Amino acid sequence: MKPGDVVRCKELIKPSGVMGSTLKKYKVFNGVAIVLKIEKNIATVMLSSSSILSIKVNFLEVVCESR
Repeated sequence: MKPGDVVRCKELIKPSGVMGSTLKKYKVFNGVAIVLKIEKNIATVMLSSSSILSIKVNFLEVVCESR
């Protein structure tokens, strides 16, 4: 993954319910985003709504690589 790539968020799982007895699927954002920069394991992305978000690289999957 590098700056300029188009990415989307993977489905993540978080515990919910009494003492984390059930697991719930969620996404940090919906749709696609463009990677602006990557520092260590944190990527800064721009969403389709033009808002900026910092997110872990592990939570992202590449849809289209830049040249």
